[in-house]
Amino acid sequence: MKTLYSVDNIRGRLNMRDFKDTLRASRIDTGGPPALTQKNRNIFASHLEKILVKRVRNT
Repeated sequence: MKTLYSVDNIRGRLNMRDFKDTLRASRIDTGGPPALTQKNRNIFASHLEKILVKRVRNT
């Protein structure tokens, strides 16, 4: 199951991103995520569209 970003989890994700950025700046290899595939892009676009449609309907 994919985790969506929310007000509850975004701070932790940003902190981890900044921590890994600091490691990379120190020349420590953090590996990184796999490359995005077209399927990943389509899933993201679908979720984004659902969120935006829901927002428009609620305003």
